[in-house]
Amino acid sequence: MPEPLRICCVTASLTAGGAQRVMATMTDYWVARDHDVTFVTLSDRESDFFPLRPGTHRVALELLKDSRSLRQAVSHNWERVRELRETIRQSRADVVISFLNTVNVLTIFAARGLGIPVVVSERNNPWQITMGYPWRVLRRLSYPRAAALVVQTEVGKEWADRITDPKKAVVIPNPISERFARLRGHEHTSRRPVVLAMGKLHPQKGFDVLIDAFAQVAARHLSWTLVIAGKAMKKRSSRTWQLRCCRPAVWNFPASSMNRNDTCSRPGSSCCPPATRGSPTSCWRRWRASAR
Repeated sequence: MPEPLRICCVTASLTAGGAQRVMATMTDYWVARDHDVTFVTLSDRESDFFPLRPGTHRVALELLKDSRSLRQAVSHNWERVRELRETIRQSRADVVISFLNTVNVLTIFAARGLGIPVVVSERNNPWQITMGYPWRVLRRLSYPRAAALVVQTEVGKEWADRITDPKKAVVIPNPISERFARLRGHEHTSRRPVVLAMGKLHPQKGFDVLIDAFAQVAARHLSWTLVIAGKAMKKRSSRTWQLRCCRPAVWNFPASSMNRNDTCSRPGSSCCPPATRGSPTSCWRRWRASAR
């Protein structure tokens, strides 16, 4: 049996999102197999949504704060790099795994010179997601230094091959946790069919397109309901989404429902409208839950 590894996982937060769920799932898998995992976020613990398996070393750097000027942005990111470097060093990691583009850049620079391989992962479609010019330059400079660049689709790999050595670019689809694998054959108490969409209520997710499309066909399919599980990213946008979701047969569930088995196992269809998604975790969960 191979020796247990010391793994350091780095991401922005552990809030309710697809990338966060995937990293939590990976962490649970490794901890269950006696690997030593340090889970690091730039956010605080108060925003955590997904629970981690006991035995995981949880480190919250509490460094997510807005920058009001270029000088402040540079200062904040330098602080993040410095704190990340010290945390990675203290973890004595054999490998560092980072999720999300800007966090990836910071992690690569933080680990420079420590002799620890860094694996970074793009969690959206990199052809579609835009970054500010400084971040694009930094990503171009840093990604070739990573031991591997993970994307979720072959389309993503075409992009990755232009950024780094094609031998370092790897396609790994999203996993489904054992908890959701046990949903096979699960029966929901309600048989009313739904179109289910999950994710933060953000323009990136394209739910506005989905709601408008559903409204055009809802009158011909009165038994169907559109369900959107997620919360608004900013308080001022909550009211807009509430008004939009107040159309007949359109429901909005809180983000907590994203973690419920019965939400995924309800009869009907899943919808993942945005082109920016790397690999839609919620759709994989729902398809797996509805498999017979």
